[in-house]
Amino acid sequence: MKGVHYLPVRKLSMSMDSIVNSTIVNAIVPPLVYSPKELKVFSENVMRNFRRSGYSFARMDTMNFDRKNGELSGSINQGTMRYVFLHGNETVPSVVITREFESIQSSPLQSGKLLQTWENLWNTNYFSSLEFIPRYVDSGAVDLLVDVKEQPNQMLRIGARIDNERNTQVGLDLIQEHPFGTDFRVSGRIIGSTRLQSLAFGIDAARLFDSFWSADVRGFSSTTNMYNYTRRSGLPVNEFEYVRQGDWVLQRNGVQALFGRQIERKGKFYTQFRYEFQRFFMSEDTMPHPEFLSLTSLKFATRFDTQDRANLPTNGRVLEMSIESTVLNPPNAVSFSKVEFRYKSTISFGSHSFTPSLHFGFGDKTMPLTEQFSIGGEDSFYGKREDEERGQQVALGSFEYRIQSPVRVFFDTYIAARYDIGSVWANFSTIKFSGLKHGLGFSLTLDTPLGLAKISVGQSIYFIDKPGIVRAPALGYFSIGARL
Repeated sequence: MKGVHYLPVRKLSMSMDSIVNSTIVNAIVPPLVYSPKELKVFSENVMRNFRRSGYSFARMDTMNFDRKNGELSGSINQGTMRYVFLHGNETVPSVVITREFESIQSSPLQSGKLLQTWENLWNTNYFSSLEFIPRYVDSGAVDLLVDVKEQPNQMLRIGARIDNERNTQVGLDLIQEHPFGTDFRVSGRIIGSTRLQSLAFGIDAARLFDSFWSADVRGFSSTTNMYNYTRRSGLPVNEFEYVRQGDWVLQRNGVQALFGRQIERKGKFYTQFRYEFQRFFMSEDTMPHPEFLSLTSLKFATRFDTQDRANLPTNGRVLEMSIESTVLNPPNAVSFSKVEFRYKSTISFGSHSFTPSLHFGFGDKTMPLTEQFSIGGEDSFYGKREDEERGQQVALGSFEYRIQSPVRVFFDTYIAARYDIGSVWANFSTIKFSGLKHGLGFSLTLDTPLGLAKISVGQSIYFIDKPGIVRAPALGYFSIGARL
């Protein structure tokens, strides 16, 4: 038999429809000879390199061989995205979907960016199903059909919570998405319990048109009962305890407007304007209630949240910073300024999670009780009741260790221990680190369909020269449901 002689490939030149990472191009190894088998292996290796780099829609267009100088030339079409076609959206405006593709349109389609776009759309909660269907066109570009099935645009949500601080609470949310085909949301919320009654109604836009700016305007009215605590006298020097002495009643009526901008996907900077009338008084007072005082404030704040879930996160951080001050202060108006900082981080190794957190707040001497900081409660400071201590300055640090139990008590079960250190002070001049209190507590949490069910116990202490440790009684906590 006579053998087949294949010419050697001495030079390789590949052209692409856009600039790609040089490592992808450099990884292209030419075939040794110009043969059908070598060309097939060569083409498969090239496409494998592109797909590993995320260019899932790339394909080999042409391949030519110059027998005279042994040059193999070819072209690769990377699958540039051309048009987006929509199907199934009837109430959700088209711009809500198409604006998510602006950053990847007219560029090579990458699987990672396409997946992120899918997640962005899915996280809007506007759709019950969402499918991307790519289609090659004759030019080698890719058109994308976005097929969606919408969630109902009118929703009624009912929430409830039971705990040993506020007793039973029930919340009702009424939501209208995209009224009259606009990219807005109209919502109302009612919360009722023996210690909290509130009503709010507003309109908001997560993104204004094609921009990353957002807006929210809301009117509200609320009445909140807060326990008033005083330190019990007559106890031994190594014991302390705060006892309830009646209720403060705080009433607010007003409107707030928020205007902000997204910072990437996890952050937001915003300005909030608040105008309200407020008053507070002891519920046992037999005297006529005081007059409402006006409050007009401007707040600048930023928030970053990378937690993988709101409750029981396994990874992520939350950072909040704000500065707020009253403006346009007429006579008899509420006046104050305050700065606040919060940080929480969670890291996990298997079923073990560690969460350190910090909270600092500083207010001026004019800050009223209604705007002051507080500590206490199972989520704030073990060994203290909710709002047990209030002040114009706060410093609080916590460290929690949590483990997911291998034994499930009907639902996913978590056991945690947390150490708290901090205090509140009446004003800046009274801040003393020797006045810091310590809290230590343990909790058992079940992740139920109704929300977290949590049982905790904790104790608060602080130190003095003699007798050394001053202890408060151990306190128990119980809650089930989402915080309203």
